[in-house]
Amino acid sequence: MKKNRKKQKMTLVEIDKIIQKHQKNPPVKIFNLARALGIKVFKAHDWENDVSGLIKRKWDGSYVIMTNAKHSIVRRRFTVAHEIAHFALHRDLIGDGIADDALYRSSLGGSIERQANNYAANLLMPWHLINSEFEKGANSIEELAERFRVSKAAMSIRLGIPWEWE
Repeated sequence: MKKNRKKQKMTLVEIDKIIQKHQKNPPVKIFNLARALGIKVFKAHDWENDVSGLIKRKWDGSYVIMTNAKHSIVRRRFTVAHEIAHFALHRDLIGDGIADDALYRSSLGGSIERQANNYAANLLMPWHLINSEFEKGANSIEELAERFRVSKAAMSIRLGIPWEWE
């Protein structure tokens, strides 16, 4: 029975239910979420710095995400969220791999990458958790970024506050 389930394509509703179970408290445990979706995550140690990650479908129909081991944990977390977004929204385009460079651009085009970035932000920094953290007294970008284990730049963008790039 499990074998047949694996062959069926998970619906967005099913994906959303799994995501919601992982968005109870910050930080969202994105690597556990990937596993719950049936996606294995690995680090690539020999990539150039300008490649952040990729998702690809394996011969058996399962999916794997690779992240750049040279990148910080907050960067790898966002990369995994971004690749999960491709899994949820663009599975028909994945084939044997969508690779994203350091600015999350791929051969897919800008609008699809923007969709994946927005979805990733929603995965890692859902508004209900941000509002909850505000109510608990988190009142700076730095504090929120630390609680959500994201970069200060990502949190700033999420909140719509201009960020000074370092």
